[in-house]
Amino acid sequence: MLGSVLAATYTAKLPDAVPEAARRSIADTLALGPTFAGAARDAFTDAMSIAMVAGTAGAVAGAVVALIVLPRRAAAGNEQPAIEVPVG
Repeated sequence: MLGSVLAATYTAKLPDAVPEAARRSIADTLALGPTFAGAARDAFTDAMSIAMVAGTAGAVAGAVVALIVLPRRAAAGNEQPAIEVPVG
């Protein structure tokens, strides 16, 4: 998921002057020469920042779900079954 966010953001952040064939990766864009190097680095840095925010949001959401769900399961697991003692 984060790779898709990174790739989509990188492509969107590149200037329109970058040819379509060079939008697939930062290496393809840098291969065009110094003309697009600054734009490629800026787009990649922005894309990494957005991907890291998305990853952090996913981790926080997972932690919140774990804090809500796991205590309920632990409490349910602590209940002792009734022990039947035979009489007589």
